[in-house]
Amino acid sequence: MPTTVVSTINKPGEDYNTIALWEAAKQGNLVLADQVQQGDCYNDDGNLDETGIVIDGSTTDATRYMVLSSPVGERHTGKAGTGFHLRPTGNSLRVIFVADQYVRIEWLEISNFFNGWYGHAHGIDLDNSGSAAAAPLVQNCIVHDSQGGASNNLHFGISWNRFAKVWNCIVYNVHSEGIKGYDGYGGGVQVYHCTVYNCGQFGNKANIHSADPGEIKNCCSIATNGTGNAFNYGGATGSYNIADDASATGTGSRTDGSTTDFVSTTGGSEDLRIANSDDPEVDHGTDLGATAAIDINGRNRDTEGDVWDMGAHEFVAPVNPDTFARRRPEEDWRLRTNRVAEHLVGA
Repeated sequence: MPTTVVSTINKPGEDYNTIALWEAAKQGNLVLADQVQQGDCYNDDGNLDETGIVIDGSTTDATRYMVLSSPVGERHTGKAGTGFHLRPTGNSLRVIFVADQYVRIEWLEISNFFNGWYGHAHGIDLDNSGSAAAAPLVQNCIVHDSQGGASNNLHFGISWNRFAKVWNCIVYNVHSEGIKGYDGYGGGVQVYHCTVYNCGQFGNKANIHSADPGEIKNCCSIATNGTGNAFNYGGATGSYNIADDASATGTGSRTDGSTTDFVSTTGGSEDLRIANSDDPEVDHGTDLGATAAIDINGRNRDTEGDVWDMGAHEFVAPVNPDTFARRRPEEDWRLRTNRVAEHLVGA
């Protein structure tokens, strides 16, 4: 079994004070070394002002690869501003660019990206010409608020060329398109359980758009900021998605989404987790088993036995001893047993 080598970034006593230094030091032939190289980003030293991060130059396979993450207690809790935050203050053609295969980018918050030179900017950009099986994975990330609003500013929150997996991410307030596949020659793309809000400015743009074949499934796309659509499936197949316009087509999809489905869309304090148990996203996704099971809060839909929702967040009602909805039978039995015991003690 490969050895996972964990390095710390952005904390007192850190191994590396930038992600780029970690990547340069740890890249290599990970198959020969029989290693997973993991960079853990901490929130201890505040926002990390870094851009132009390139993950490239390693030999990898399905069990030995590079991981850029944030550990429990340092990562966000499903809302911006609650954990490690990568926030560049300079030009950002790409905040993170991934060219290696099998790479995992997870549990990061990225914002404030822009490019003052010629307009294009990407929060996370993936370039994988290998295969769908070797596609890099972006999961449980929050990417938001690109800067600059001119019509030639083409900004993408999470983007890819040919092959990619994007699971359980939240993207909002990005000037061009939130999640974007722009090649059209790939295949096997997986965009699962993502929530995108207020993107798609400037012409026929969309919150979620894939030119590559694959699947867009269990996603929530609300309020495009312009004349575009919530979804543009392009070369992909869509199902079990929800939008506030007619672009959410395919099996199990809905068009009754609304900004009121979210906890908050107030500028500067957005919280795009599901607000209420009767919101249309709740219980209307399709079960993907162990694939994309971990939601933006870290809840495992699969092992918890949840009825799967649409979007990045799995809504769980506060536990009320007098309400047994959305609980497993053994949980109902335990609560009832406790209530009988409390009654006997009270007697």
